[in-house]
Amino acid sequence: MLNQRRLAREWLVLLLGSVLLAALAVQGELTRKLDLSQLDLASSLASREPAPDIAIVGIDERSLARIGPWPWPRETHARLIDNLRKAGANVVLYDVLFIEPGAPEGDALLAEAIARHGKVVLPFSFLPVENRAEGIAPEYPLPALVDAAAATGHIGVVPDSDGAVRRFMLSVISEGQTFTHFVPAALTLADGKERKTALPPEGQWPVVPFNPPGSYTVIPAYSVLDGSVPAGFLKGRTIIVGATAAGMGDRHPVPSGGIGLMPGVELQANLLDALRSGRLIRELAPSWAVALAAFALVIQFAGLWKLPPRSGLMLSFGLLAGVWAASIALTLAAKVWIAPGPALLTVALAYPLWSWRRLTVVSAYLEEEADRLVATTGDTAKADGFDLVARQVNRLGQLVGEVSNALTFVRSTIEASPDAILVLDDQNAVMLGNRAASRLFSETPDPVGLTLADLYLNQCVTVDPEQAEIAMRDGRAFLFASAPLAGTLKKGRASRILAFRDISEIRRRQRENDELIEFLSHDMRSPQVAIMALAAELGADNAALASRIRSQAQLTLGLADGFVQLARVREVGADFESHDLAFLLQEAVDRCHAPAMAKGITLERDIPDDLVFADIDPGQISRMAGNLIGNAVKYTQYGGRVIISLALADPGEVQISVTDNGPGLPPERQRDPFTRFGSRSNSEGPSAGLGLAFVKRVVDAHHGRIEVRPNAGGGTVFDIRLPVTQPGAD
Repeated sequence: MLNQRRLAREWLVLLLGSVLLAALAVQGELTRKLDLSQLDLASSLASREPAPDIAIVGIDERSLARIGPWPWPRETHARLIDNLRKAGANVVLYDVLFIEPGAPEGDALLAEAIARHGKVVLPFSFLPVENRAEGIAPEYPLPALVDAAAATGHIGVVPDSDGAVRRFMLSVISEGQTFTHFVPAALTLADGKERKTALPPEGQWPVVPFNPPGSYTVIPAYSVLDGSVPAGFLKGRTIIVGATAAGMGDRHPVPSGGIGLMPGVELQANLLDALRSGRLIRELAPSWAVALAAFALVIQFAGLWKLPPRSGLMLSFGLLAGVWAASIALTLAAKVWIAPGPALLTVALAYPLWSWRRLTVVSAYLEEEADRLVATTGDTAKADGFDLVARQVNRLGQLVGEVSNALTFVRSTIEASPDAILVLDDQNAVMLGNRAASRLFSETPDPVGLTLADLYLNQCVTVDPEQAEIAMRDGRAFLFASAPLAGTLKKGRASRILAFRDISEIRRRQRENDELIEFLSHDMRSPQVAIMALAAELGADNAALASRIRSQAQLTLGLADGFVQLARVREVGADFESHDLAFLLQEAVDRCHAPAMAKGITLERDIPDDLVFADIDPGQISRMAGNLIGNAVKYTQYGGRVIISLALADPGEVQISVTDNGPGLPPERQRDPFTRFGSRSNSEGPSAGLGLAFVKRVVDAHHGRIEVRPNAGGGTVFDIRLPVTQPGAD
């Protein structure tokens, strides 16, 4: 099967690796350019109509042409501020650095004009701290101007990595002192009351959603100086004075529907408008970008694990669009920016990486399954295809086709079997059955899904688990056998296969055989006994005839008795129990003592005095020993010797030996001494010819071995080896 554990490890490693890649992308600013472009898009969507009460007094090319080249005398700036005051301007942000002193009279006039207005904000810049590698210090305007101004603030600008200005340092901390930006410093002067504008925390640089260049009203400085501005045009407005002329170097690239140049004074106007309207965009810490990527990756990888490849691809595209849309929506709704680049990068890479790893595992699985099928079926398949995976798929497809054909063949074989066959699952319910099974369990038209007990109950079957046999109501008998199965089918795990063999004819013949044995054992014995009794009543004149009658009757009785005993061993087998062999042999020798004494035959016993236990059928072994010893006595000449021995042979075996010094087996019996040769009479008396056949049958029933060999001094030796412990014996 497909290596799920390996695939799960690959999935987890790729997920963790993707999250780590997102962290590296944030740390190394790998997606910074993409993030800035998305930020610019969100900023442009977050912009709105410029505030109408913000106006720019621009020091443009026309003003320079009419008033004179830059820098202008301080008297000119003083007159400009006075004219703004007279026109009713509210707050004036004068974006001009007055660091170097001018003519004393002019500086004084400028300070007086600033003081008369009362709401003029002046800028300052920063310089590196002298004689130190780090640190900055403020470079303020002239002290008289600072004293006259309503507020001062820095105008530091730090562009992003692409050179565009997107954010402002609203507060700068240096040497434990906080310096406020030029624009926020002016907010406290509006209408003489502090504005309720929430400023970002110190140290944060919010993003300004810039309006396109030229969005704010621009009034040339010369028109304010010469009084040509319409009456009431400046009244109540917040005025930002600064350079707009291209040659004055105060232009910065800003993103506003695209990177374009914007004068510094217009930058301040956009910042002022965004601050007042609460449209500043706060960029969250880089850890939020990692968290966003991790969140998207967890959703993506969960889908990749559960969904098919096409759905996983659609999910990945949906996540890319969702991350992009979420970053834009978050900017518009909450004025919060989370860089989407790391999430977009990792989500875009995760799908092909996961597809590659999953394809690797699937390729290994295809190869493994193909090799397994080749090993199982012995068939090979030609691997054609454009690439490795295509070849593997084609190879596996061909092998699966061969297996399918083999399965069809097996199904047809089972279906064509004359025996009833059922395939059962691990709950003992029927999964498959052939036509013979349907005929056998005809009371259940569709056995699939039913348990074996249900089938037996519906059919009124009698079960004999010990004999592995069932009996039907109509007298038929079936022998059943089961074997475990491996593998799975559609509805569950196939546990075992069960076959039913019709033994009705065998049982019929067995009953007939039992009746025959019963006949031989009882019905045939009675007439023979009666014949012998009648022969005994014949007079002396008929002594020879009476002897012949008794001999033939005894032969008939012996034949019937021998046949019955032989048949019982064959039909019933041995009933094992642990018994003393030495005692049985001693009894058998004792039974043969009288006929041996009549012939002057010596019975020598080599039997241990100790107990010798073995798993045997005592009755069969006793009769077998009696047959062997009796035959030895019967066929040994007068004055001969018969030796009976019992000993432990190889480990786990006992050996019984019966040795005589008689004439030995006749030539016709030496090739197969245990074949029944029929009844006969000789000088030793009548014989049924079943004795040695019975001996061989008993030895076989005890899983033993018997060997017949000639005695070196004349006669015959019978060696019997029996196991001490029988398999399955109690």
